[in-house]
Amino acid sequence: MDTYTKSKYMFRNIVKEQIDNLEIIFINMQLEHIYGKDDKKEKFVSFLLGALQSNTKEIELTDGKQTRDWIYLGDVIDAYMAVIQNLYKFKAGEYYQFEVGTGREISLREFVIEAKKITKSTTELKFGRKQMAANELMRSCADNATLQELGWKPKFGIMRGLKEIVGEK
Repeated sequence: MDTYTKSKYMFRNIVKEQIDNLEIIFINMQLEHIYGKDDKKEKFVSFLLGALQSNTKEIELTDGKQTRDWIYLGDVIDAYMAVIQNLYKFKAGEYYQFEVGTGREISLREFVIEAKKITKSTTELKFGRKQMAANELMRSCADNATLQELGWKPKFGIMRGLKEIVGEK
């Protein structure tokens, strides 16, 4: 684990061990792979859409078999709002965790292909040209049942989320 991830993991475990000694409500929002408008240019989705929209000649990618629970920023905001609106249901001295994602796994390959369709790009996608990182996470998907119990559900599928970013209606 990198230092950032390790510190989050350690902090969460300390809180879980000590929460009954504290008079606070602790809510951990475990976020899946967020994408949205005006994200940092270095992040994968921003990089991808930028390259596709400018019709870069080609993009070298891994084979794209890894899956992610891609969640649009608007749905993440709604998830936080659902928790905030239901704070009265939570008790001090308790730890709560919500997995924030759509609950659906979509491969990187499928995501990239959908992005290419939406942008109508001529960019050639070179799947399998890049080596996957040795510690690459192959699957990631939220179990959002506890969020749904609060009345939340995702509104954006991949197509709608990508269309929001590129400005297509």
